[in-house]
Amino acid sequence: MDKKNFQFYYGLVITVVGFGVFYRIPQVIQRIEPIDFFSKKILVVKFCLYVLGAMLVIAGSMRIYKNFK
Repeated sequence: MDKKNFQFYYGLVITVVGFGVFYRIPQVIQRIEPIDFFSKKILVVKFCLYVLGAMLVIAGSMRIYKNFK
């Protein structure tokens, strides 16, 4: 596998993982809310998880785009 194909598939995997993070956030939040420490900071936790997912999707999309550029 040459470097160009590797970069494309790596970008694809990163993008899919980012969408997976978005898919899992509601289930994870339900398990985190009962914990006393996180119950007061649930908005910060949600924000961080959504930013993580967005960064993964953007990074993967950039790799895929640069591969075809």
